[in-house]
Amino acid sequence: MLQSLLAAFTGAETAVIICLAALCVTVIVLCIIMLVVTNKARRAKKVKSRPAPIIIYRTKRVAVPKQEPVIVYVKEEREEEAAVADAEPAAEEAPIELPEEPAPAEEPAPAAPVAPAAPDDSENAMRYNRSFRARLIQSDDEVKEWYSAIKNTVMAYDRVSSRISWKYESFNYRRNAVAKLFIKGKTLYLYLPLKAADYADTKYKLEDVSKISQFADTPALYKLKSERRVKYAQELLTGICEKLGSKLTDREPVDYYEPYNSDVALIKKGLVKRVIEDAKTSFIGASGYSKEQDEVTDFDSKK
Repeated sequence: MLQSLLAAFTGAETAVIICLAALCVTVIVLCIIMLVVTNKARRAKKVKSRPAPIIIYRTKRVAVPKQEPVIVYVKEEREEEAAVADAEPAAEEAPIELPEEPAPAEEPAPAAPVAPAAPDDSENAMRYNRSFRARLIQSDDEVKEWYSAIKNTVMAYDRVSSRISWKYESFNYRRNAVAKLFIKGKTLYLYLPLKAADYADTKYKLEDVSKISQFADTPALYKLKSERRVKYAQELLTGICEKLGSKLTDREPVDYYEPYNSDVALIKKGLVKRVIEDAKTSFIGASGYSKEQDEVTDFDSKK
């Protein structure tokens, strides 16, 4: 049949038919290729347009210990910066204010040490009861020199004894009082067996203390505040000893100077007592101290 068809056409017609067939086949092949490329492009576009998959990771829950808040305190201004700020003019920029850190609720900061109140303002007061010797040891060197001068003047007479009790020192000729000596601050209080009225118009300014029962045998007070008064006191003591019948001896002067000691050292020696006082009770404590020492701490006599 094909041969009959080819025979029916001439050579030129046959060539045209072959070209048309080849062209049709080429077009068909190109269409197939285009379809394939178009399908691949659509598939790629669909893949890109899809949303990313959501991946869920399953984790194990772990208990985390609660941490205490860390508070950092920032010092607003150092001393060096403060000095520079005082020397230089103030900057145009405003200072940066740091936010205040809240104070911890559970652990408050330790309170600053509070200075002890004065004994008069507190209910329970610690006081130091100083003996005569303690007051002498802690007095000025000038007072110690006056004390040595007074004691050497009295002790230079025959049969004059010295007795140091807790509050004062007493001088006696046999059983007769010669003088009593107290120390209050920078003043020596000399009590004499005289009548203050008899020395009213003299250079000796004596005070009458006869109303006080403790000074019944020494009713005249003479306060020694200067070297001149010490010399006047020596004159009075010399007259008292001679009036009692005591005689002056060749006794060499003694240096009664004692170096300064603190309250702690004097407490250990039993010369200072610690006293705790309040409105109801009074407690006295002294290290190494006995009741007998409260009355007499030293005894010096001459026969």
